[in-house]
Amino acid sequence: MSKWLLPGAAEPGESPTQACRREIGEELGLTREPGRLLAVHWLPPDYPDIDPGMRLPGEVRYILDGGTLTDGEIAAVRTPAGELAGFISSTPRRWSSG
Repeated sequence: MSKWLLPGAAEPGESPTQACRREIGEELGLTREPGRLLAVHWLPPDYPDIDPGMRLPGEVRYILDGGTLTDGEIAAVRTPAGELAGFISSTPRRWSSG
C-alpha cells in the first residue's frame, strides 16, 4: 500500500495562500499563484504524522487550486534531494469518489 502525504506547513504568521506559494517553490521549484480553496482536511491528534508534543494537537490542512501545469512547467519541476520520495501529476477524475 502506498501512502501519499500533502507536503508543506505554514510558517508562523503565514496565511494558507502564502504557505502554498512558498511550498510550491520549495518542493517543486515552480513559481505559481495558488487559486481558490478546494478543501479543508483535519487530522486528529493521534494521527501517525502528528507530533505528540504540539502545543495545539491535531492539524488542519488546506487544499488550494494549483491550476493546470503546462508541458514546460511539468518539465521544469525540480524536487529537492531528500525532501520528497516522489510526486504525481493527476486529474480530478482520478481522485473522485464516484
